[in-house]
Amino acid sequence: HFLYKSLLFYTAGVVYSNTHTRDIGKLGGLAHQMPLSALLFLIGSLAICGLPPLNGFISEFLLYIGLIRGLTNENVSLNVILMLGVISLALIGIIAMLAFTRVFGFCFLGKPRRALQPLPKEGSPLFHLPAIVFSIAMLFIGLAASTIFPLTRSVLRQFLPHADLDAINTVYANLISVNQAMIIFTAFILCFYALRFLVLRGKSVAKFKTWDCGYQVDSGRLQYSPDSYSAPFIKLAAFLVPQKHDIKGTDELFPQSVSHESESQDLIEQAGIQPLLKTIRQFFSLFNWIQSGRTQQYILYGLLFLIILVIWIIGVR
Repeated sequence: HFLYKSLLFYTAGVVYSNTHTRDIGKLGGLAHQMPLSALLFLIGSLAICGLPPLNGFISEFLLYIGLIRGLTNENVSLNVILMLGVISLALIGIIAMLAFTRVFGFCFLGKPRRALQPLPKEGSPLFHLPAIVFSIAMLFIGLAASTIFPLTRSVLRQFLPHADLDAINTVYANLISVNQAMIIFTAFILCFYALRFLVLRGKSVAKFKTWDCGYQVDSGRLQYSPDSYSAPFIKLAAFLVPQKHDIKGTDELFPQSVSHESESQDLIEQAGIQPLLKTIRQFFSLFNWIQSGRTQQYILYGLLFLIILVIWIIGVR
């Protein structure tokens, strides 16, 4: 988490500093102007989604193998809890995939949805050096986790002195097999791109926009919007994330303009956080008279404080 979340925050900051907006609905096509930032953000997205060959996959593998090994016990209640853990972890992975395909696709792929001035541009590679170091560390953990996993044994002995060392050794053996498979997988990808480079070397490659069912209008507004991309999932979770819609301009037969705004409602924020904040604000509003803006009143506060301080000192002595 330390590695890939730091990487994602860093690259998100680079995008914001170049575009001056956090609204992904106004972005698009940044991979053309900021290819290194796009690659680094893609690496972080793959890692946080738990995909090989990065460290996020190793982390989720250890969680899954721990939960599944626990299912071999004869305690029915514990088995139910562990199964719920497996299901929850899978659901979290699906939500992560949805979230990061959304943010990466709408920020870096496709065409710009709004004209950005000045045009975003990639900085010096040295500017991205911290993110590059994070990426290398994430790849190393993904490909060589078996060399790092033994370091956790001392931690386990400190917090779990009665830990099952045989089970730990079994996990270590599994990690070695996983790392071997990940190295083969990574080598296959590298060989594919090396072969592609050799085949295309010295040849001109014609680039054309993606096939769009014959509808060749070159407009970024015809692309999917972030809301339309996540709408199917939001509908599935409508009882947890209700939608608020604001539609204007549909009362007329031939309206000059029509607008539609939708906003996801957070039930926890509405039912718990907002009422609590409202109560806190009401309580502190009772003391607004203290800050009147009058210099004489503030001097009086200081005088009263000094009098109380002198009385307290005398009383202590």
